[in-house]
Amino acid sequence: MISMLSPPPTTAFELCAHPEEGISLRCDAMNWLLGQGVSIRSFASPWAVRAAHVLFEPTGRYLPCRIGPFVYVLPCIASEGLIDLVAWQPMTGRVASRLGAAGLLGQRQAEQAASYITARPIRVWKSPIGWLRAGRSGVVIVDPPRAAHLLSGINLIPQDVEHGRVLAGTLRVPPPRILSAERIAA
Repeated sequence: MISMLSPPPTTAFELCAHPEEGISLRCDAMNWLLGQGVSIRSFASPWAVRAAHVLFEPTGRYLPCRIGPFVYVLPCIASEGLIDLVAWQPMTGRVASRLGAAGLLGQRQAEQAASYITARPIRVWKSPIGWLRAGRSGVVIVDPPRAAHLLSGINLIPQDVEHGRVLAGTLRVPPPRILSAERIAA
């Protein structure tokens, strides 16, 4: 884990400077991805997929932890560049972001589609493995409420009918909480 004497990283670029946040893939991790139909280009660029051991938190985030489960660490790239890292545990399918900034893997594609009236539909993958197999094309949901905002008004292509039903139930923007003016004044 990162030493508590130093301040915790606050940007994805700061995260990339710490080896605890992920290291280059070993041959066995690369071979597993290749065996799953992922091309070398998909896990090597534009930001390389890394490997780490983490602790998943109930908040949907993760922390580096030497005794935690093995994960692949994937870049979350938005219009402004690298904004977060996402841990993915293939055995369970679990995903979590490090900084809480990632709504989607492939977030830049969703942001670009949202800016065009005639944008093509976006493929939504159930798991990062589909996204990697597709050359990082489409999106994977990391944080459902953030994803709902990012995908609002965009046509989506789920992997299958059941996945479409899951997306319809998952991608809901939570309504605002209405507070009483009297309670606020008190």
